Amino acid sequence: RMAVEMTSLGTWEYDPKGANLLCSQESRKICGIREGINPSFTDFLNHIYTEDRNHFLRRVVQVIKPGSDDKFDLEIRVHRFSNHNEVRWVHIRAKMFSEDDSLRGRLIGTMLDITEEKTRELELKESVELFQTMADNVPAMIWMSGTDKFEDYFNKTWLQFTGRTHEQESNEGWLEAVHPDDVKRCIDTYNFSFK
Repeated sequence: RMAVEMTSLGTWEYDPKGANLLCSQESRKICGIREGINPSFTDFLNHIYTEDRNHFLRRVVQVIKPGSDDKFDLEIRVHRFSNHNEVRWVHIRAKMFSEDDSLRGRLIGTMLDITEEKTRELELKESVELFQTMADNVPAMIWMSGTDKFEDYFNKTWLQFTGRTHEQESNEGWLEAVHPDDVKRCIDTYNFSFK
């Protein structure tokens, strides 16, 4: 229990037969559930972001079917109980532990608040998209290579000027357009820039 608390990992338990939902203190904190409030499973469903709700519910229904030995691993958005305008990204994992072939049993799961990671991921994606939009709209040839020397980027101006596709230019394909007398010098200069 102490190890779970140290990781900020919330735990929860759902009884499909009685429709009861039990949440650990950390799950309550993640979802903004105030002390003394014990939400039903339906209450929790109503706090799941609209676009994520049906997918979550489908996975729960699939997992709790009698005879199912399934589990799920999802990332969903949840409106906090304490402030419906505040949305948190939550990584949820769960597995059904059945007592027999009926609905008797418990769906036991964990939840982890991943809002900060999702925010950084979105900011990075937006930054990459902004760079690509700017790079593709300047009247200059731009080429970049990843540190592995193969994850290449060529802007639209480069591809239009060379008349080649990204696939043709990638993985040292750009060397095909270099004059044979200049290939060694180009490769040496290219390799030197990685040192």
